[in-house]
Amino acid sequence: MIDLGVAFPLEILEKLRTGIYVYQDGRFIFVNEEIERISGYGKEELLKMDPFDLLAEIVDRENMRTFTDMTESEEFDTLPEKYVAKIRRKDGSLAWVELKAFPAVYNGKGAIVCNVVDITELVMEEQRRKTIEKYVDLVGKIIRHDVANKVSAAMNLLELSMEQREDKLVEKAYDVLTDSIKSLKRLRNLEMLMKTGGKLRAVSVREVFDEAGKNYSIDVEISGDAAVMADDGLYSIADNLLNNAVKHGMCKSVRVIIKSEEDKTIVRVEDDGSGIPDEIKGKIFNEGFHSGGGQGLGLFIVASLMDRYKGSIEVKDNEPSGTVFVLNFPLLV
Repeated sequence: MIDLGVAFPLEILEKLRTGIYVYQDGRFIFVNEEIERISGYGKEELLKMDPFDLLAEIVDRENMRTFTDMTESEEFDTLPEKYVAKIRRKDGSLAWVELKAFPAVYNGKGAIVCNVVDITELVMEEQRRKTIEKYVDLVGKIIRHDVANKVSAAMNLLELSMEQREDKLVEKAYDVLTDSIKSLKRLRNLEMLMKTGGKLRAVSVREVFDEAGKNYSIDVEISGDAAVMADDGLYSIADNLLNNAVKHGMCKSVRVIIKSEEDKTIVRVEDDGSGIPDEIKGKIFNEGFHSGGGQGLGLFIVASLMDRYKGSIEVKDNEPSGTVFVLNFPLLV
């Protein structure tokens, strides 16, 4: 057991680049400058506060209380070698720290000395990496889903043209395949952006739905316009919502209403189709869920992209029939 008065005088611990605190009788009795930097609190504030109040998560508070009791009871065999916890700094921001505690003696009484390493950047980098992996995987799903749908539609048109010997159907199939190539180029760019942690940009919602609507034979009426922070994935959102209305809703027309309110931009996509039964409304954004044909990816892709844009999507009934998808985007400032 370390005797802090002999082996490591507190004056030496003060200037170490790693965080060091000494805990005794339910409070900090010593914190060095690195602990002040990590927490954002001054030394006097730290010495007066309950140390467990620094922990941001309830589970971390419970675990640290347990580890403290075990150390004070000298139950060292079952203590973890180190522990990662999330703390809340004085300014309200979060930080992640790695803690490694040792039993000690200070002024003749039992104490705990703890080495604290700020690993916030490492944790955030790992979170960024996982986010990039998640969305690169999403791009792969978009490519398989969206482009496969377009190619399938083109093949159907070509087969029909062979039966009916109708040149206009061949032209339509050519247009669909041309749009597929455009989609692939957009998705390739989107994949590169996500791999490099690319930032979102201002995109006109009206322009996106206007272009997506040209691929469908139904009437697509668009009113209003607004720019939102997005990327080329917004084209996939528009295409999937229109495709859902046509393929599953069997609608004759779609109305897209775009408007901005005080704190958000709202896009309503209303169709006059058969609607969505109440019993499956809560499942339609789940990956792999489908009520008939298809892969069950279209609406999952839409919801995932809205999550990337820090927005949300909800589904409602249209009157007198059909479905309304409501997209909520943060207001562009």
